[in-house]
Amino acid sequence: MKNFIYHDILKTLIEEEILLLKYNPDVNRDLKVKEILKEWDSTHDIKTFDAWLSKKILELNIETFVASNVFEDEETDEFLWEVLLLKQYTLTRVVLKFVKEFKSTKAISHLEQYDDAAFRLIKLTLLNQMQKAYKEFEQDLENAEIPQFINSGFYRIRKIINQALTAWEDFDKMIALSRDAFEYFSDFLESLENLEISLDDQELDSANVTINWMLYASGIIYNLLLLFETFSIHEDERLGVEPSAKSYEIVEERELRLEMLKMIADPPKN
Repeated sequence: MKNFIYHDILKTLIEEEILLLKYNPDVNRDLKVKEILKEWDSTHDIKTFDAWLSKKILELNIETFVASNVFEDEETDEFLWEVLLLKQYTLTRVVLKFVKEFKSTKAISHLEQYDDAAFRLIKLTLLNQMQKAYKEFEQDLENAEIPQFINSGFYRIRKIINQALTAWEDFDKMIALSRDAFEYFSDFLESLENLEISLDDQELDSANVTINWMLYASGIIYNLLLLFETFSIHEDERLGVEPSAKSYEIVEERELRLEMLKMIADPPKN
């Protein structure tokens, strides 16, 4: 992994995600958050960190994602921990799968004749990775038991997934669909936070599984877009092109958030 051509770029993305925790005064003194920070700081190794995160994800009690009344106050701390854990986990998953996909794509691609062969290979890698992610999402939803109060909003999610699976040769369309998907997931999850509804035990279990999946899927899509924007900025710099904040909204928002947190908070000592 450390010998991978883009190792430093990928590691920086994880370092930045860690800094978003370190400088966030709302969460950085939480013992569980400190555990995440300590684990990364102990090795700064992506594979080791991913293995630790995977173990923590398996230990999660999925019932804590949603209370009997959605997002009751007493569940907030536990829910926040799981969201933060998923943020780290989906990033390391996307990064490691990108490395694997890049190597397999490079072995069968023939792009040497292009001046921008390196960036073309990155885009082809991401296109293949996105295709596989949406195929995974499709399979996840085939037998999913989605409660009625959530299912009504899944028509568009399924539509985007189907469109993405047919965009196997159109990278720009795939990126546009992924932006739509992430925006929709974000709006949908926010609407559920404001929903007041009582659930029976079966509905509660289904809601927990469904929201867990939505958080995971939106995290995967977000981080795939983050990789695309990051590599695109590096390509712009290579070509001497001034990056457009509008074109790279995820990177721009992420950098702005980090700068603001640095201004208002001191990171805790582990």
